[in-house]
Amino acid sequence: MNMNHFFRTAALALALTATALIARPARASLVLAMDLGQLTQQAERIVVGEVTSVRSAWDAKHERILSTIEVKVSEAWKGTMPSGGTVTIVQPGGVADGIEMRVHGMPAFAAGERAVLFLRGGATQTQAAAVVGMGQGKRGLKFDSASKRWMVDGGDRSAAVNIDLQGRSHPAAPEVSLPLDELRRRVSTMVKAR
Repeated sequence: MNMNHFFRTAALALALTATALIARPARASLVLAMDLGQLTQQAERIVVGEVTSVRSAWDAKHERILSTIEVKVSEAWKGTMPSGGTVTIVQPGGVADGIEMRVHGMPAFAAGERAVLFLRGGATQTQAAAVVGMGQGKRGLKFDSASKRWMVDGGDRSAAVNIDLQGRSHPAAPEVSLPLDELRRRVSTMVKAR
């Protein structure tokens, strides 16, 4: 073996190793699919609100990025109306110092958007809330000008799976959009039945 062949082989091996080590997005988040009844049961608080701010920053140990979402609540369907009318959600993911951390299946928030939120925690001003069922527990609101009513989407079920009798996971089917009044009625019926 001559030296040129050796160096080419070594360079190729080094390039392949470097390529294998380059970080790629992981799509490993999975959560069991939850229907409306399960979301309602597991949520301590169900609110309709508008996102007023989204801030991302490193945690205290500078190990992960957390987003803090402030929501001005207009309706509380389960639980009490938060004091001051605002609920704070903290979840992993966001952008800090030009670095993005994304958690597959975690709901995305943007200032100005309206949503129905299924939450746990956040009962006090010092305690942050979390969305139940990852993206399944955030149902975005859009005004339908044709029907002149608010429509609620089915939530993000991209990380949601169903488990069959053999223990295999299968992607959950998307849920249909509903008029806000219909979702409010269904949730109210479930809350009263418990």
